[in-house]
Amino acid sequence: MDYKVCDTVKRLNALRHQTATKQKRLEDLQTQYNQMQKDASEAVATDKGESSDAQVTNDT
Repeated sequence: MDYKVCDTVKRLNALRHQTATKQKRLEDLQTQYNQMQKDASEAVATDKGESSDAQVTNDT
């Protein structure tokens, strides 16, 4: 009976580790996605001439 408990605890620990690893990966990917969205919207604004960078170059 004791070996079943030991194996179950090991499996639980492995699943917890796997969950934590995947959660960290998900957070990293969400951060990257948000940054890419921000960069893309800034690029679109620059193309339209609506960003502050585009306005400075257009004013001169």
